[in-house]
Amino acid sequence: IALSPFTSAEGRDWPLSEAKKLVQMIQEKYQLPVVLIGNKDKDVSKVSKYSLLKKTSIIQLIEVIRRSKCLVSPDSGPVHIAGALNVPCVALFSRDLPSRWAPKYNCYPIYLHYDCSPCESETFNNCPYQLKCIRNITAEMVMETLKLIL
Repeated sequence: IALSPFTSAEGRDWPLSEAKKLVQMIQEKYQLPVVLIGNKDKDVSKVSKYSLLKKTSIIQLIEVIRRSKCLVSPDSGPVHIAGALNVPCVALFSRDLPSRWAPKYNCYPIYLHYDCSPCESETFNNCPYQLKCIRNITAEMVMETLKLIL
């Protein structure tokens, strides 16, 4: 499983506490390695023992996603790479609508449908709700979705 919890905008990143729970749940249920991918320099040693953060070129990133059984990521570049490669993807949506932005095939979006969602960039950047649209997506929700794929 490839896991990319980070995006280019920190507010859209999935919390590492949930990523860590997800890795543990995947290892317990499926005994599959979870490889962290992305372009941020973060300490993820407590999340997964497999990290390629800041260690891949775009071509290598594409190949890691291509070889994965599934990608889990907030809506960002890796989601669209998975879509182009027809790799199953659990896409975590925050401020944007999956009906507009999610890959059309083999994508399983999670979107919480809050009254404040979708929102404009200005609202999102100064969110009065502490970015609950991404922060409240739990590892359990992702695991339920992974059951459809794995």
